Amino acid sequence: MKKILVITSRVPYPPVGGDKLLFYNQLKFLSKNYDVDLLFINEGSEDFRSLDHLKQLCNQVVDFNYDRLKFKINTIKGLFSKTPLQIHYYYFKEVQKWIDDNYNNYDLIYNFHIRTAEYIKELDIPKVINLVDAISLNYKRAINRAKGLWNIIYRTEIDRVLNYELECINKFNKSILVSSYDKEYLVKQGANQERIKIIPVSVNDNLLNLNSQQEKERIVFLGKMNYQPNIDAVKYFTKEVFPKIKEQIKEVEFYIVGAYPTKEIESLSNINGVTVTGFVDDPYIYLQEAKVIIAPMISGAGIQNKVLEGMAVGKPVVTTSIGIQGIMAQNKENIFVTDNSGEMASLINNLLNDKNLRISIGNNARDFIKDNYTIDSIGKELKDQIEGLISNS
Repeated sequence: MKKILVITSRVPYPPVGGDKLLFYNQLKFLSKNYDVDLLFINEGSEDFRSLDHLKQLCNQVVDFNYDRLKFKINTIKGLFSKTPLQIHYYYFKEVQKWIDDNYNNYDLIYNFHIRTAEYIKELDIPKVINLVDAISLNYKRAINRAKGLWNIIYRTEIDRVLNYELECINKFNKSILVSSYDKEYLVKQGANQERIKIIPVSVNDNLLNLNSQQEKERIVFLGKMNYQPNIDAVKYFTKEVFPKIKEQIKEVEFYIVGAYPTKEIESLSNINGVTVTGFVDDPYIYLQEAKVIIAPMISGAGIQNKVLEGMAVGKPVVTTSIGIQGIMAQNKENIFVTDNSGEMASLINNLLNDKNLRISIGNNARDFIKDNYTIDSIGKELKDQIEGLISNS
């Protein structure tokens, strides 16, 4: 069996947030088909329960754990270079030495995200990088809404990140993106489209088998709540859309479900009808109980896991043109898409009042996920790419 080294900047378990969920599902698939060693860089205290779980998946888990202060010192050094700050943030000489000493033991290296690309981009070995999204596109969309420190970071990083993304596409044998929209953007910036492969995210098969819970008069948003595009989406909805819905249906509730809510998000619970849950052990219960699931994205890039998961549970999802990018669902057939706050409120009101419409759209949504976003179909594409690179080497 071929041997693969997988590298990531974050502990991929528990899979909280879209990027961790994407990586965790791919790690599980790779571990079933290859001998996989996992290397990750951890910030702060270690979670030994996570380590134990990952050791059951992988032959070897190599973890480099550093105090948060060291990451910040790395970032300060990066202020005086043209390389993205996040590359400096995650770069440690001890990690580089381990990789330099051991990379020849592997048939291929699979790198997750640009944050750890610096360690291997010059190595002479078959290598794949999962860029996930075009981060530079995400920054471009967010820059006008971000305030304070984040505005400074985006303005500092946007050109650096774009140049680094293009460099990675040139130096890795294959670069993976989850959305064709992001690929088109990077190609327009000068990327070689032949070196990019679109492999969408996969949905946990268990979601397709969930039974509907007793519906509640509830709208649900699910996402990691310290992620700026999610913050933007929830603020937009509570300010521009939810009040219009409450005018028609007084008893409706809006639940913001997800780990790491910022103080700004927590303060939204002061609004009548709004609940911020923070981390919950099983967020999918909230999806099962919801009448409508929303993803009112006004910034961000890549495929939105929250849209796919809502559809997989068999619920009607209302999103925006950004939220559906890269997803080939059909408006009004298996999802609803609008960028107009008044129209969004009207659509949600109709769904709240019409059970047959909810069931019809929800069933169509689940069928769409079964046909396009299971781990079997997505995993086959990933394996084909890896096998091709190993064979050619």
